[in-house]
Amino acid sequence: MIEFYHIKFMHSYAHKKLPISFAEMWKTNNQRNPNRELRNGNDFLVPPHRIELVKRMPICAFPTAWNSAPQDKRKSGPTQISQTV
Repeated sequence: MIEFYHIKFMHSYAHKKLPISFAEMWKTNNQRNPNRELRNGNDFLVPPHRIELVKRMPICAFPTAWNSAPQDKRKSGPTQISQTV
């Protein structure tokens, strides 16, 4: 259930349906390296961390859940995400 809500939140973030306070909180790999063609260019960057506790915080957990979700669940419309995940 937790991973479902992480993916649902990131879906809203990716489609710019969240409040402005979340704007540019996570960058995609294409935004970081615009001059290179990357195979995971649409994935969000997960900040590097050394402490295991940080892995469970939203700054790391949300993009990790999004990046590990199947591609078809990421691109589904807002009404379909609740039914497919």
